[in-house]
Amino acid sequence: MTNSFYVSNKHMDNYISPTELFWHAVELEKFESVSIEDQVIEKCLQAKFLNTSDLAEKTPKLAWIKQVTAHAADAFKLESIANDDGQLTLSIHNLKKIKAHRDEQVNDILELLAKRIVSAAPDYKV
Repeated sequence: MTNSFYVSNKHMDNYISPTELFWHAVELEKFESVSIEDQVIEKCLQAKFLNTSDLAEKTPKLAWIKQVTAHAADAFKLESIANDDGQLTLSIHNLKKIKAHRDEQVNDILELLAKRIVSAAPDYKV
């Protein structure tokens, strides 16, 4: 008897090897261990809007990013309820969909941060 696993699908049963099942479990664990805030901060570091000293010193800029991210995350939850989207349960079957949705939310937050920065720019005077 071999070790084989079947994961139920709406249309058919799909075979998942133990190795593939292990990697799905790893991906689920990685996803759950990284918050939307972590992803926003990582993108800000990549854009060089933040640097490692901002993280170490917990600068006002970092606190502002965390605050905007928290407000946006709350707004996403309220929107989800208002639109009757419901919350998906994280599983092997919908991990890609949930990751794509979170990436979209991270991009929305980054756009919000960018708009707030631009709107705070002083007027041009000749």
